Amino acid sequence: MIKALLFDMDGVLVDSEKIHHEARLQVYAKYGLDYEKVRHIPVAGRNTHSIFGDVQKVLPFPVPLEQAIHDKHETFVRMLDKPVKPLPGVIPLLKRYAGSLSIALVSASVRMNVEAVMKSSGLTPYFPERIYAEDVTRYKPHPEAYLLAASRLHLAPSDCLVFEDSGIGVQAAKRAGAGVVGVNTGYPEDLSAADLVVDDMEKGLEDIIARIEGRKPI
Repeated sequence: MIKALLFDMDGVLVDSEKIHHEARLQVYAKYGLDYEKVRHIPVAGRNTHSIFGDVQKVLPFPVPLEQAIHDKHETFVRMLDKPVKPLPGVIPLLKRYAGSLSIALVSASVRMNVEAVMKSSGLTPYFPERIYAEDVTRYKPHPEAYLLAASRLHLAPSDCLVFEDSGIGVQAAKRAGAGVVGVNTGYPEDLSAADLVVDDMEKGLEDIIARIEGRKPI
C-alpha cells in the first residue's frame, strides 16, 4: 500500500534543466572554459558539485571549485526572474493526494536552488518535507536521499512511490526499496528499471493513479 509520494524536482515537477544548462554555460564562459571539451560529462540527475567536480578534472577552473559552484547556484537563481510553470499533470496529482498521502521532495539540488524553484512555481505548499543536497553525503545513484526521506516520514521505503526522470535517480530509488515511476522528459535516459514509465505526468496520470491506489501492482 502506497503511503507516500516522493518527487525529484528538475525534469519531474518543473522543466528547469534548460535553465541549469544555461547557468553552467555562463559560468564556463566567465572562466574561459571550452564547453565542447566537457559536454560529454553526464548531467542528468546529478548536482553541480558532482558535475563541476568532473569538469575540474578535464578543465580546471581558475578559481577554487567551491567558488565556481557558488557562481552557478547564484546564476541559476538569478535566471528564475519569471514564474516557472509546473509540468503538465503535476498539480492535479498533487491536489488529489495532498492531505491523504505524505508528499516529499527529494532533490539533488542545493537548498537555495530548490527554494527558488519552489517559490517561482508556487509548489511550496505541497511539499512540507524537502530533502536537499546538503542533507546527504552520497548522491544518486546511492539511495541515501530516498532512505532519508522515508525515515523522516516514519515510513518504510517500500511504502513510498518515487517519481524520477533520470537513470541514476531510478537506480537510487530502487536501491532504497521504493517503487518508481519513470518520467520521460525526452532526454536519452534509461528508465527501464522503473515499475512504470510515462511520457509525462498528464498523459500517464490515470496509470499513475491506478498504481497508487492499488489497482495495478507496483
